[in-house]
Amino acid sequence: MPQKKTPSSRPVTTRDVALQAGVAQSTVSRALSNNSQVSKAERERITAIAQKLGYRPNPFVSAFTAQVRGYRRSPQGAVIAFLDCTPSGRRNYTRYYLAGAAQRAQSLGYKEEVFRLSDLNGSVERLNGVLQARGITSLLVLPVPDGCDLSKIRWENLVCATIDYTLSKPDMHRASPDYFHGMQLALQQLEAQGRRRIVFCARPEEVTTIAPQWLGAFTCWQQLKPPAERMDAYCFEKWEKSHFLLWLKRAKPDGIITNSRCFLEWAYEDGFRPPEVSYVELNLAKPKLGYTFQINQNPAQVGAAAIDLIIGQIHRNERGLPALPKRVLVASSWSSP
Repeated sequence: MPQKKTPSSRPVTTRDVALQAGVAQSTVSRALSNNSQVSKAERERITAIAQKLGYRPNPFVSAFTAQVRGYRRSPQGAVIAFLDCTPSGRRNYTRYYLAGAAQRAQSLGYKEEVFRLSDLNGSVERLNGVLQARGITSLLVLPVPDGCDLSKIRWENLVCATIDYTLSKPDMHRASPDYFHGMQLALQQLEAQGRRRIVFCARPEEVTTIAPQWLGAFTCWQQLKPPAERMDAYCFEKWEKSHFLLWLKRAKPDGIITNSRCFLEWAYEDGFRPPEVSYVELNLAKPKLGYTFQINQNPAQVGAAAIDLIIGQIHRNERGLPALPKRVLVASSWSSP
């Protein structure tokens, strides 16, 4: 005959926590799910009691609850705002991220609405007012141009995430292409073609944003090569064709990797032609030149990953800027000419 479990041997439940805390069981459930209907002080008190009692949520029940909560929180008309800070008239590469993010949001029952900062006369205060008036509490920040200041957005009211590394302040959860992996992939493919004198060319403004990941992978690869095969990355100090061509004739590379097409065009015009030299562009979003290989950064999947970061925060009742932001990196793919 099976023995009856003693009180100390059975799992602690939310009912036990409620009895100890002197509140309703529903209040405990809300507090432990970080629901803002319970004050922060009360949430912290109840959480401390739950930890002291050794409460552990049932993972199967939690997964089911999150699924049900997701249906309830994504009713027809629930909106995730997409913030596009691209100045009017400038070519916009964010559309590739936007398409993937929109598709993912729609598949989860949400609507997307694009807010262009240029349509608001560049006013973050106006954006705050529009979001508040519309009751929109979720914001995806698309890649921003240099010098874009979003510090006055009322982040404490929002569930937020961004794409790429262009927005450094404030820091938040972000999804990004895995630039380090993209450079590794380019180097591996060029080595497989027999290339040994491979260089990386970058513009100065890239060095402070996305190029550090590329430079890290390139430098690591260089250090593992015999000294005679090592090549220096070339980062422009002067934005002039003549300076680049002088360097190119000294370096005599057989492989050029870059995110800025001008380097490839200048080299090609000066006689550095396939098959003597291979060219790799690090961004497939640009129309392909007939003689280049390209790295596909999979921007649609990056956009979808950013939406997943937002949905996760919604399910956990998290708002505001995180103390420890998460980074989700999406691997790149190789594309032949």
